[in-house]
Amino acid sequence: MEETTQQDDEFSQKSTRPFDISSIAQYHYYLSQSDKHQHLDQRVVNDLNLNNCFTFIDRTSSSIGQQYLYNRILSLDPFRENFKQLEEDIAFYHEDKNKAEKSKGVLEKLTKDTDYFFPYLIFAELPEKINYLILIKALQLLVFVLIGVTIFYHVFIFPLLLVLTINMCIHYVHKKKIGKFIQYFFRLNTLTKTCRKLIPLSTNPEDEIIQKVIEVEKLSTSISFLKTDELQNSEIGSIIWLVIELLKVATLSEITLFYKIIDHITNKRADIHELYKFIGYIDFTISINQLRINLPYYCKPIFDPNKKILTFKELYHPLLKGCVSNDLTLEEKSLMLTGSNMSGKSTFIKSIGINVITAQTLNTSFTKEYIASPFQVSSSMKISDDINENKSYYLEEVITIGEMLEKSEDKNERHLFIIDEIFKGTNTVERISGAKAILSHLNKGNHLVLLATHDIELTTLLEQEYDLYYFQEEVDDERLAFDYKIKKGRIKNFNALKILEISGYPKSIVAEAKELAEKMEQQGKSLQ
Repeated sequence: MEETTQQDDEFSQKSTRPFDISSIAQYHYYLSQSDKHQHLDQRVVNDLNLNNCFTFIDRTSSSIGQQYLYNRILSLDPFRENFKQLEEDIAFYHEDKNKAEKSKGVLEKLTKDTDYFFPYLIFAELPEKINYLILIKALQLLVFVLIGVTIFYHVFIFPLLLVLTINMCIHYVHKKKIGKFIQYFFRLNTLTKTCRKLIPLSTNPEDEIIQKVIEVEKLSTSISFLKTDELQNSEIGSIIWLVIELLKVATLSEITLFYKIIDHITNKRADIHELYKFIGYIDFTISINQLRINLPYYCKPIFDPNKKILTFKELYHPLLKGCVSNDLTLEEKSLMLTGSNMSGKSTFIKSIGINVITAQTLNTSFTKEYIASPFQVSSSMKISDDINENKSYYLEEVITIGEMLEKSEDKNERHLFIIDEIFKGTNTVERISGAKAILSHLNKGNHLVLLATHDIELTTLLEQEYDLYYFQEEVDDERLAFDYKIKKGRIKNFNALKILEISGYPKSIVAEAKELAEKMEQQGKSLQ
């Protein structure tokens, strides 16, 4: 366990940059389409509020760092084997704060909106060559021929002017199409400059990275020729810009050069990606160090791939200020959590899910001790009717649980299934019977289930397969008081009718409801 004191210094605070998740998620989106690793699906992201967790965790200084961190959090497979190296690198920046702060200053040069588009250059389909490129080259040649001929035969000035006019139209029509791409290309210069400055500040300066920088730098001159509009900001620069612009118009060189750069980028994508990851990893490493500095406490997880186990001490939810911490040990059994309304069941299983994910991706758990199997994570929590797709709540949940059942057949992976109120969209008898069968199946083998439910009947049906825990409120002066501490066993009392009473519902309604509840409870006991 690592304990830290709360610090308000600038070095450890959360990022104050705006969060555009759609831009931040671009790297993860492209990477998830191109690799074979397991990634958290969008349902888990929504159910566990992972985007909000990301905004809390993020202490990065660059757009690339944000994208790299976001991908780490949503990718469960590939990182655990490198945690030893990660911890060495975190320790390096923790001990050498001077290098960490200098690195942050360098990284802050990559915070423009266009810096979110590096994944596009690395993965996406770039603009195809125009089918009239041969015509462009013919017009280029014609301009030089007409200029030469006009020197001796002035009458050719008129066809020269005509060709220049055609070139000007083509130039500016094409400029509108390629303008945004030129902005993206120009940031490659900043990418290579950033790498050069970070190399001596990194833990292991590598000749391989330097060589890749050199390869990508070969684009710099060509890209700089395309991006000349900023020269207009000064008087002398305006003159230079005008000369260059006239040259571009006359020769259509911007168009032909643009497609040469496209070819070069296509050939150098692997090198660009390596530079991107080099920058992203350094930013990520410093960010995790800063995160840990600002936590009340955390621990580095211990993974046991040979057991069906999940145990932790003093777990808390990182987004809840003053969150009540809890302990739990599950070994060879899953968790069935019952409890009153508002007692904290859903929040608790979300907290576990978040800690499982950050443990496996950041080597950081919001606990004082964490020992668990490595899991793939699936969830069924925020199910709703889908009017657009014409799906009812129940059908949507059937599909989601069905996907879990399919995953549970995987003998090579351990899955963690997080479920909040299974089948609450259907009648009691079918809900209980269906839930019992499904929960028994999901719990088989290496898999672990975290279930929050109001269905107390399930505690009897599944007590041999699930460890039973509950949250309970106390009634104090006609108020419900929650301690949010988990307790072992079955819940004895629910609070739905108490809430009606405290909320001022007519006494006759509350009394009738209580009487009916008692009769139903007695009937249930007689059937058992």
